[in-house]
Amino acid sequence: QPHLLLVSAGFDAYHSDPLGSLGLTSEGYRLLGDFVINRIARAMQIPVVHCLEGGYHIAALPKLVEAYIAPYDPGLPAYSGVIPSDNPSMYTKKLYAQAIEFLSRYWFL
Repeated sequence: QPHLLLVSAGFDAYHSDPLGSLGLTSEGYRLLGDFVINRIARAMQIPVVHCLEGGYHIAALPKLVEAYIAPYDPGLPAYSGVIPSDNPSMYTKKLYAQAIEFLSRYWFL
């Protein structure tokens, strides 16, 4: 019986990724997240560590990550912003704040 599930969650398999482009959609990432969380980790009653990596379609990345982690908390508020072309630092701060808010329910941050 494993004590931990370590997942290397790459987002370069997205169908429009300029480097990977293996054909996955955001729904595919949601199904992948659901499989990892509900069919493996919860069934085996073990913690999961996700290493989010890859993914070079910057505009799609927030939606892909959101789709992947959605099975953790179906009540998670949907990402509704867009990357502002004139001020990416504001976008980064907003996304960071959303991530901290979500993760602080599980970890002391």
